[in-house]
Amino acid sequence: MKQFFVSVFVFSILVVPGLTVSANDIQQWQVGETVTTVFNDAGQYEETMYTITLTEDQLVTFTINDTFYNVFVALKTAEGEPITVLRGHSLSDTPNETTMRVQLRKGTYYATLSGRDTKQAAASYTIAPLVSPYNIKPNDSEERANHIPTNTTIDVVQTTGDRYEESYFSFTLSQLSAVTLQGALQGHNMPDAAFDLSLVAAPRFVVTEHIGPDTKLSDMPEAGYYVLPAGQYTVKLQLGAVMFEPNMQFHVNAVPIQPNKHVKITTERTAVDIGTVYGGIFNTFTHDEYVVAAQAQQQVAIILDATMTNDTAVAFGVRATDDTVFLKPMATSTEPTRTVHVYKDIPSTSIIQLSTYGNINQARHDYALRVYNVLYRDVLGTHRYFPEIMQLQHAGLVHGYPDGTFQPNVSITRKQVLLMLSRDTNVTLRKVRDMIAFKDLVGNPTLEGIAKPFYEAGIIDGSDGTIRLNNTLTRAQLAKILVNTYGLTMQGEVIPFSDVSTQHGSYHDIQILASNGITTGDNGEFMPNVPVSRQHFAVFLSRIVNK
Repeated sequence: MKQFFVSVFVFSILVVPGLTVSANDIQQWQVGETVTTVFNDAGQYEETMYTITLTEDQLVTFTINDTFYNVFVALKTAEGEPITVLRGHSLSDTPNETTMRVQLRKGTYYATLSGRDTKQAAASYTIAPLVSPYNIKPNDSEERANHIPTNTTIDVVQTTGDRYEESYFSFTLSQLSAVTLQGALQGHNMPDAAFDLSLVAAPRFVVTEHIGPDTKLSDMPEAGYYVLPAGQYTVKLQLGAVMFEPNMQFHVNAVPIQPNKHVKITTERTAVDIGTVYGGIFNTFTHDEYVVAAQAQQQVAIILDATMTNDTAVAFGVRATDDTVFLKPMATSTEPTRTVHVYKDIPSTSIIQLSTYGNINQARHDYALRVYNVLYRDVLGTHRYFPEIMQLQHAGLVHGYPDGTFQPNVSITRKQVLLMLSRDTNVTLRKVRDMIAFKDLVGNPTLEGIAKPFYEAGIIDGSDGTIRLNNTLTRAQLAKILVNTYGLTMQGEVIPFSDVSTQHGSYHDIQILASNGITTGDNGEFMPNVPVSRQHFAVFLSRIVNK
């Protein structure tokens, strides 16, 4: 509920010793009627409480005539709960007169005209249609919140306001979204004017943005992003000072997020499945926490890809579920690159905590987090292509050797490539020709079973009556296989490679791979005749799978 800076003074008039206000003393204050309050020399109150009845939601404009600007109009609900206090002030264009506006819902209200250090004060009010459908009092609680749309500028219609006065607004998300708050304050005429915008997304999740004086909505950065599921949420606006003639605005920005992705909900602690990529958005005010279950004696690699800027950083740590002490000091990174942390013998249930600091509000900072068990002794968590290899291994597309190695630097064979591609359930091969007999497949139905669907789909060919599945593949040959297996097409501009002319037999396939971001080459070269290693094939394939 609201707390008013002057409420002790204003509403104490109802219980001043020697002064009794009964139901018979409450008069109906009519639209356009001028009422007066007289104060005697001893400073004792002589006043009357009034009722105001509105037959529909209205903009109510009060006009107070007061020489010393010490008069207040205090509004309460019919149940006696305070709504707001409208103050006389000297900033009006008309001497000794103050005009104050407030939007009120249909209903009956108590209004008290009171003041100090003045002989007499007069007040009247008029009504008019609402100028905004989004800020109608009383809205001093979540239950009375005004419902507002997202991605719309909300003008707060109120001429004066008291310190700590609260207004509540609700909004609805129809799907998973990234939410930010923006606010602006102009025309306040008070040096300490400010207000706070708070997003209430759960009983224990409240974040606040402080809006200072002389701020424009167009100049305000989008403050910390919060990823929230579909549902209804509340924004609380709280004044930080007594303000006259404030022009307050705020904006709830909501950007939908594809629901088929594993996205970190800001308000929840998320359980991590080994091998699954989780996306999130950093913000200033909260820690993102994940729960990971680890096997005994198992090395675990935690990979963080973050788009940080020079003036921001992310701190990363792992701790036991009910502990506040991290297993080792939190690692900090300021680079927009991949960070890999390898842990041994972590507790069976642990918390991964991501924290940010710096000027995080200046841009959106996305990240991706994944956790893998370290399975191969020659592909440790610090290996350059560990994430790509482990992603494919977890998906069942690639396997290592019985001796616990992956042999990443060994050249891959045609057989291994076709076998790995055949495991991808997203691959559909359309038959365009019949299989023929190859001399090196005779008596080997297993090899024939691997080669047949790819030959019949026109993806591979033989030579001299052989298909040579045990031969290694060049980068150019792999380009043709990948482009045709996945039906890739040209995307965007040509990316030239100095060692691949337009006359090269695989020029178009290489260009298609590059335009899709599957290959980047090295120093402007594609190296088409170089054999493909197992690790580089994993990189090519993981980029296709992740498209």
